[in-house]
Parts: sequence; structure tokens; C-alpha cells
Amino acid sequence: MVAAPEKVPVIVLGGRDVRRGEMPEGVDDLHPLAGYKGVVVRIGGRALIERVVDRLGESGQFGSVYIAGPRAVYADHRAGAQIIDVTGSIDETVRAGIEAVSRAHPGAPVAMTTCDVLPDAATLARVMAEYGAMAPCDGFLPMIRAPEDHEALGVSAYKPFYRVVPEAGAAPVEVLPCHLAVLDPQALRMQFIYRTLRLIYRTRNRPIGYRRGVILRGIFWELLYQDLLHLLGLRLPTLTWSVLSAGLPAVRALRAGTITRAHLEHAMRRIFVTARHQSRHPQRRILMPIVEGLSLALDIDTEEEAAALGADIE
Repeated sequence: MVAAPEKVPVIVLGGRDVRRGEMPEGVDDLHPLAGYKGVVVRIGGRALIERVVDRLGESGQFGSVYIAGPRAVYADHRAGAQIIDVTGSIDETVRAGIEAVSRAHPGAPVAMTTCDVLPDAATLARVMAEYGAMAPCDGFLPMIRAPEDHEALGVSAYKPFYRVVPEAGAAPVEVLPCHLAVLDPQALRMQFIYRTLRLIYRTRNRPIGYRRGVILRGIFWELLYQDLLHLLGLRLPTLTWSVLSAGLPAVRALRAGTITRAHLEHAMRRIFVTARHQSRHPQRRILMPIVEGLSLALDIDTEEEAAALGADIE
């Protein structure tokens, strides 16, 4: 009898917004949240982070559950999860979480979500079942299908949308970023990912054009720095060319709303998977299916979004 594969360990990112985030231009009637949203937001008298951990368990899809955040903040709200004690920026929190889980589960893929999104257990089960059918992979980064009528999102209608073509010849569909991912840390350019995460977080909820400019400039300088380190280590400085040759056409197609899912997946692998891993495992992919499940897209960034869930703010 073949043993069942180990369930994927999952990290709930429990960092904080040091200051209230900026809203997109023209959105003046919403009030951004700050602080540790996992405990500031409470539903039915319980901290949001406890509800998130409960949902992960109810889905039946995950192994060990970890909270990456300050122990002093989450010790009384961990709901049975293990705490990875870290205080810092988003990239520092992700780094601490992945390094700790990789030590506890060497060689295993790692799932990640955030403390400010409350997914349905059924949605988690459905999305992770899709991952299980596709694994192993270098990364599983689902995209959430947006409703045709943006007003159906209520107070979350301001969130940025992207247009992706599901397959060649099909019409593009609008998608929202998903707050659940599964990664193979051994396959990925983790230092580059940490830097990119910091840039993405700094520009969250801003117009796509603004985000694109800030992120591309930051990535370019990071690539040059990494290639300098390659030179000093007597390695070929090919990272900048590899990433830009894949990334710039993908960005142009994403901007035009013409990028196919296959093109996006290919570009993401070229950009974020190490050259050595790509050579050793040419059949592996980064997978970005378009799935149903708005509860994985609607993070709670404002007081109004918290109120829409029936939450209180402490």
C-alpha cells in the first residue's frame, strides 16, 4: 500500500500595517486599517486570526499550522497553531516563516495565507484539491475569478483587477489576486522573492500603472545587485537578462489584457525558479489556475470591509 502524502504545512502571515494604507485615487469614503489586523479585527468576540486558523483546520487540507508574527501579540490567539516569533516587514515575516517551516518539514512544499482574509473552509478544500491533482509543482498561485458586476463586491469593489486569457483563443476574464499559495522553497529564487514581496506590499491597493512602475524599477536594481554578487562569486551574471527577457513581454501582455495563463505561468517560472532547478526538472511548472472563491481574494483592508463581515475593531 502506498502511503498517503503528508499534508502541506501552512503559514498564516501575521505581520502588521505600520501605518494606514493609501487608497486608490478617487476612493475617499473608505477608512484603511492599521496595526495587527489578525487581533484588531474581531468576529463574534474572537480575534480574526483564530477564525482563520479554525477555517484552515475545518478544510481538512493542511498539516501543521503556523502563525508568523510576534509571540507577544498572538500567544493568546493562536487557536492551536504554532507561533514563529518574528517582528518585521512583510519580506522578513515571510523569510522567518519559510525558514522555520523548512527546518521542521525538510523538502516539503509550504502553503501560505494571510491573517486578514477569512476563506470559506469549502473553498479552501476545493482549491487545495486542485493543487493535489496538479502536484508536484514549483509553485501553485491560483487566481480568483472576479464577478462580472464589480458592484457585487460591495465595499471591496476598489480592489485592482487583472485580465487573463484562460487559454489560447478564449476571451479574457477578470481576476483578483488570491491570498493562498503553495511554494517549493528549494526551487525558488527566494532572495529575489523577498525583495519583490516588499515592493508589492508597498504598492498594494494602488492603481496598476503606479504599481507596475514602482515594482519594475525596484526589481531592475535588485537584479543588477544580484548579478554583481554572481560576478564576485565567479558565476555568470545572467539573472538580469533571464528575468527581464521573460518579464517585460509578460508585463506588456498583462497591461494589454492579452496575456494567456500559459504565458503567465511560463514567465513566472523563468523569473522566480532557479536556473539550476529549471535544468534539473524541465517538466515542472508554476501553476496559476483561475478558480472560483472570492473569500480568498477579499482581504480586510478597511473598516468598512471589516463591518461587512460583521466584525468589530478594537
